[in-house]
Parts: sequence; C-alpha cells; structure tokens
Amino acid sequence: EIAHSTGGEFYSAPDASALAGIYQRIRSNITGIVAKDVTVTYVLPASLNVNLSPYSGSQPVASMREQGESTVLTWQIGSIQANQSRTLSFDVSSPDPGTFILGMAPDTAVSYTECDGTRSSVAIPPATLRVSPPGSFSLEGSGIGGSNRSVVQNVSVLSVSKEVLPNGNAPCPDCPRLRITLDAPEKSCNADILFVIDKSGSMRDPDVETGRRNFEIMRNALYDMLQSASSTPELRNARIAIMSWDDWNSTDSADRVTTLDPQWLTVGDQRIKATIQQYNEDTCRETDLTFYEVGLQKAMRIMHSRIISQANDPLSCDTRRFIIFITCRSEFKGISQSSVLNTIPGNNTLIRGGFEGIFPFYIGTDLNGYPLEEQNLTRIARLGDPLQRGISAPQSLTAGNLISTILKRMGGCAQGPWVTNVTLTETLYPYLKYTGADPLPDAVAYNRDGSTTLIWNIRTLNSGERWSTTIDTSVQLKLPVDVTERRSGFGNNINSSTPYSRVDFDWPALSCAAPLRRHYELPLAEGRMWITCGAPCKTPAMSEQTAQQNREASEAPDAPTGNRAQPGFEGLLGLLSLMAGYLCIRRS
Repeated sequence: EIAHSTGGEFYSAPDASALAGIYQRIRSNITGIVAKDVTVTYVLPASLNVNLSPYSGSQPVASMREQGESTVLTWQIGSIQANQSRTLSFDVSSPDPGTFILGMAPDTAVSYTECDGTRSSVAIPPATLRVSPPGSFSLEGSGIGGSNRSVVQNVSVLSVSKEVLPNGNAPCPDCPRLRITLDAPEKSCNADILFVIDKSGSMRDPDVETGRRNFEIMRNALYDMLQSASSTPELRNARIAIMSWDDWNSTDSADRVTTLDPQWLTVGDQRIKATIQQYNEDTCRETDLTFYEVGLQKAMRIMHSRIISQANDPLSCDTRRFIIFITCRSEFKGISQSSVLNTIPGNNTLIRGGFEGIFPFYIGTDLNGYPLEEQNLTRIARLGDPLQRGISAPQSLTAGNLISTILKRMGGCAQGPWVTNVTLTETLYPYLKYTGADPLPDAVAYNRDGSTTLIWNIRTLNSGERWSTTIDTSVQLKLPVDVTERRSGFGNNINSSTPYSRVDFDWPALSCAAPLRRHYELPLAEGRMWITCGAPCKTPAMSEQTAQQNREASEAPDAPTGNRAQPGFEGLLGLLSLMAGYLCIRRS
C-alpha cells in the first residue's frame, strides 16, 4: 500500500538470495538498460548463399566469415533498453537440393553483459531449409471459391465453387482444366400440425371395447405419435399446436386447456406433452350440446392466421399444414352444407399456404353402430380437402394411423426445384484459350480484349442437386524479356463491356411462393493459377541468380484486373520464378 500510494514498487524477498535479483531489477528501472554488449552469432552451412544487402539500411552491419564448412554471421547490437526489441534479417538460398540446418549449435546464440557485469548467452533455436530437386514442368492451381471454399448466396444458400485441376490434361502439362460446381441445398421437411381435440364430457366415458376412458386413449396415442415423429426424418422439423373444442362458448370456465391462441412448438418440446396431460377428468366436463362446427371454425381461424403470419417467409411455402380433428364416438351436432367447410376448396390463402386438409380421427376401433358419426366425419374429411385429391375417410385414433396419414401427404417434401432460370457465365482471361468443356456451353463469345465468355443455360436445380462443368484450356503466353530477367509480374486489363463471371437464378422455385420469387445474381470469385517447373530449374543464363531476385519474385504483385472488379478467372499470376520455369521447359 505504501508503494502504491507513493508511485513506488513492492518487491518480495522471502530470503537473502532474492535480494540480488531485486537489486538488478531496480537498477534496470533506473538506467533503462537490461543488457549491454549484445552480440548475435548465427552459423549455417558454407554451401548456402547468403545475401545481407537487402537489409543493410535497416539493421546493424553484420560481419561474415568462413569457418571450416560453416559460414558465421555476427552482429554487434550494443545495448538493449527495457521494453525494446530488435530484428535481424538476411536472405539465404541454395543452388543444390537437400536439407540444411540453419543456426547450428552450439555457437548460434545471443550473448550479452547483464547489469551486474555477468556475461550470459541465450541459444537461438535451429531452423531447417529443404530445397527440392529439379522437377518437370507442372501446374499448381487453386481458386478462391475452389476446393472447400465456396461462394454462398446468403438468401437461397446456393453455393458455387471454382477450382483449377493441375495437370488435368496430361500429357499436355500447360493445358489447365477449370471446374465450376453449383450446389443447391437440401430442402428441410417442414410441417405444421394442429391437433383439435374434443373436450366434451363424453371424453371421460370408458371405451366399450377396452374399458379405458376416451381421454386416456387419446393421450397415449398422441404420446406414441410424438415419440415416433422425433425420429422420422420428414417430421423432425414439425411444429405442433393444440386447441380444444366443445360448445358454442368461445371461452368459459370449462375451457381450461387451449382455445384460440395455441403455441406452435417443435415436435420434441415437453410443453406439448404437458398440454395433452391437461385433458383429464377435471377438464373434460362439458355436458351440454357439442358441435363439430365449433372446433372446425376455431381450427380454420388458427390455421389461416398461421399462414398469414408467415406469408413473407419464402421457406414457409415448403411447409405442409394439417388439422387433426379428434373426437370420440358420440352423436354430436352434425354439420351442414352451409358450414365453413364449404369455403375451403376455394380459399386461395389456404391452398397457397400449403394446407393439406382436415383429417378426422375417432377414439375406438371402428364406427359400427355410429352411422351419424360416420356420416359427419366423412363429410368433414371430404370438405376439408382443399385440393380435392379424393374422398378421405375418418380413421381410428392410433399413433400408426396418425403417422402414416401425415407421411402420405409429406411424400416428396424434400424434393423438387430449388432455383430456376439458372444461367452460368464464365469469362476466361486472355491468357487462357478455350478448347472445350463438359458439358459444352450453350454459347461461346470471343471478346475484343482477348477474353472468352462461356454461357451455360442450366435452367433448374432441384433440392440437393449438384451441377458441374469442366473447362479445358491451353496457356497462351507471350512473355516479355523483362519477365525472365527481372521476375516482374504481368497482367491484362478486362474491358468494362466484357461480361463478368456470375450465376443468375430465380428463388424460391416453390409454386406457392410465386409472389415472393426474386431474381438474384451471384458473382463468382476470381480464380488464381500459378505456373512452376520445380526447383531450381536453372539455365546457363540464369545460373547466377541471386537470393535477392528470388525474394523479389515472391513479392511480385498480382496481375491487375483492369478498371473494374472482375469476378472471373484471373488467368495466370505472373510471379517471376514461375515464368522462368515456364521458359525453362519451353527451351528444353
């Protein structure tokens, strides 16, 4: 606290041996010098070429001497202040292939004098230099958007990748192949399932065949169905909502479960089971008249509201929607032709919103002895089919019947078109000559600036579908002399009127989302390709290359892309060591 209050510093000295180090730290803080007479010594094989000149103006002058089969570099640094760092650099190269150890022990180290006059040193870890033997001419290719680096359109999630296939056209090593791949994502199977459950007093009655009460049979069937749905691929993304129905009163003291505002929950949500458990002796108490139309009208309002609320979400158009109408075998008030159900077949909102229909289920094994019940539930099934696919019949409430009924209407939900009106445009830089493709493009245009534009009319990509084309090219290079001598880069401008590389498409392709369909344009990333002939790839005219020239080659800029961003293939990057290799193989 004393040190903190006065701007000092506290040191802990548990014994006398700690005092020396403390005094050194105090002295360093006072003088600012942590090391004096700093000398850096670096030892490497004498067979390597060392070049210090690129760094002569930015670091202390180094001495270089031969010592047996080693070259010894020495820098006199002087003093090192507190919080100061120093960097030393040099270039090294080898005229011959092999593996070389840089910084050979034990002499490679930093030696210095400490504050108390003690001479100390710190070893510099060795490094390994590997030089490959001369190799035949080869192409190395990679593309931004190439292997495992796709460009993804953020709305449709359509992805496009571009890559170079090195030496793909053997025995023509300077004929690179380009591959462009489009991937449409897998559709997810989405379902909205609204359970409309009878909550009248007859749900407390025992079933004449099993002796169990109707609400117990209902609960067990729904529990089993939900458990199966969680492991069924088509239903893993299903949303479940539950509402009850009985008499004309929209909400009264007996409506203790769910009425007009249900929650849409994922199929595995525990709140679904908790809601189903609320159907019991205490809640199923309605004893007056029970009307089918009450439940149906409530259900239609909820489903209509659900569709409207998702109208601006294109993916919701891939949702299949079901009303599961559950009742027991009792003679309820029937429905008339003037019922709300008569409006369903002509309701475009429902049809365009993926509504599959109303599916009635009764508790019990059959409807024998319940002719009026069978007549009314059959009418509900028929009038509740908006697309008029055929007359459906009411079914016994079992988990198997529920699952199979839904899956029949979910068939093909993960299939079908994902994007339409798909067109791929790829512009090759002047360095590449188009020689063919698989599949062939629908149009080939040779532009005035020497570039080539290829166009494929792909039209439609289905869900999960992959489309790919492989483009054959040959290298067309007329290298200037300074490329071989100075390792300079080269490039070519693309005219502003030249078509650029892109994918055009419409999304979504779902028929129910036609008003939401939009046209999108996804620019392709630039490709990159290098030419090399291995190392060292010497010729008599180049045998005296210096390490400095090699370093300049590695730092040559990319080929210019012209006055506008060109998302197409960037052709060849004129990195010098690469071009030297190209001429080398041509001369041979």
